[in-house]
Amino acid sequence: RRAWTPFLGVARQDIPEKNKDSPGAPWQFVSLLPLFDPPRHDSAETITRALNLGVNVKMITGKI
Repeated sequence: RRAWTPFLGVARQDIPEKNKDSPGAPWQFVSLLPLFDPPRHDSAETITRALNLGVNVKMITGKI
């Protein structure tokens, strides 16, 4: 039996007129992101370094 990994599709859209009524250009597929990616052994250190440099770090998880 093979396990599968869920993915999230990412798309972008150009909106030439910066208002809510602009239909915008067609959506363009950008990438697939796996929804399961275990943290690397150095993740905690990397996040700490980023925070010390003033980076606003956001963690995206599947936990609700």
